[in-house]
Amino acid sequence: MTLAVLAGCAARPVLSAQDQADIDRIQAYLDGLHGLRARFLQIGADGGTSSGVAWYDPGRLRLDYDQPGRMEVVATGTHLVAHRDSDDSTTRIALASNPLGLLLAPGLRLSGGITVTNIQRRAGLLQASLARTANPAQGLLTLILSDTARPSDHGLTLVGLEAVDARGQRTSFHLIDPEAGLALDPRLFRPLS
Repeated sequence: MTLAVLAGCAARPVLSAQDQADIDRIQAYLDGLHGLRARFLQIGADGGTSSGVAWYDPGRLRLDYDQPGRMEVVATGTHLVAHRDSDDSTTRIALASNPLGLLLAPGLRLSGGITVTNIQRRAGLLQASLARTANPAQGLLTLILSDTARPSDHGLTLVGLEAVDARGQRTSFHLIDPEAGLALDPRLFRPLS
């Protein structure tokens, strides 16, 4: 699906009552999500894979990539900063133009400035695709959640992300053994050099 098509979906999503109920469940889950740590497997647009450890707190993300391509990525505030050990290089990317910025928005709400463009349900999974309401062509972020809904709780756990940038490049993150509710050291999210 091209971003032009996705942009049209973001401008006029048609969501059922079940979709809205699932969006409400996802919002409740995200409202309570903090202190997340997981191993991750990243699959890039070229099919290449990387792995490492991810940490998430509302508005903050850190990715530490394993060898041989050792790299640290910290996203807080308005920028994502990537530091590569091999050549001691640092790259800054504005979160306002990156799909990951949707997840890191202050006071994340699945309404207003963010539009849920699509909800997908598969056996044990719930997926919600998000775009910026004002500029959906900037990219799409799909949250992938395991869904073990029970009447007593939301039954959701974030198990993956899929980002499609403005050029249509797709990157997937599969979270392995995610743990939430951890007390994360604030130094994890210090901007890199």
